[in-house]
Amino acid sequence: MTAINGLAMVTGAGRGSGLEVGHQLARRGYDLIVTDTDDEVHVAAAGMSVYGTDVKAVRVDLDHAAHAGMLDRLIGGNARPLAAAALNMPVPSDTSIDEALVTVDRTVRTHVGLARMTLAHMIARRRGRLLLTATMTGSVSALGLAAYAAGTALLASFAETTRDGLREFGIGIVAAMPDPSQDAAAVARASVQALMRGDMRPVTARTASSAPASLAEWLMPEGVRLAVQHAIPAFLGQP
Repeated sequence: MTAINGLAMVTGAGRGSGLEVGHQLARRGYDLIVTDTDDEVHVAAAGMSVYGTDVKAVRVDLDHAAHAGMLDRLIGGNARPLAAAALNMPVPSDTSIDEALVTVDRTVRTHVGLARMTLAHMIARRRGRLLLTATMTGSVSALGLAAYAAGTALLASFAETTRDGLREFGIGIVAAMPDPSQDAAAVARASVQALMRGDMRPVTARTASSAPASLAEWLMPEGVRLAVQHAIPAFLGQP
């Protein structure tokens, strides 16, 4: 079947918010490339294909540059341009401070790297939508929650600080970094709705019935948020 809305990519699509976002995009008529690190992605793809669009499952570990490069080539070699992408990062709940710091580094480094790769395809055609999400996996520990909050705060600020520059290329970017206790389906619905209508503010869904709210206001005091925003350009090597 030819997709109504073109091609979309969803990473971390085997479970959690990534899985739900994949279903939301398939319902809207997108053909999909969906990825995850294990065979659950094939089960997830089968479930998404019931909406009548083409769904290709790819098992990759995007922490590895070679795997990310393979995905980049797969997108570039597709006859259809990439219209939308949802980069979902599974964040494990860690038990030591060293593991927590590794998680923050991995979450931000991998996510931003994938975002830059994805945006390059969209900038080439001057059109696209990008969603950044994260899902905590496993039981929620204090250190794991701290690592999740730190990593997702940086990603939300990355989305905010790059949004204006992308607008001239016809590209929208939104970050959805929910509380780990929030319902994945509700978060996915709120996130995809915001993406489709062009509401590019960071969103979260505290309950299935609540309106999206700004993560930056909810998660961090104003002074901390501004400090993080100022640190992002240096992190990305920008002047």
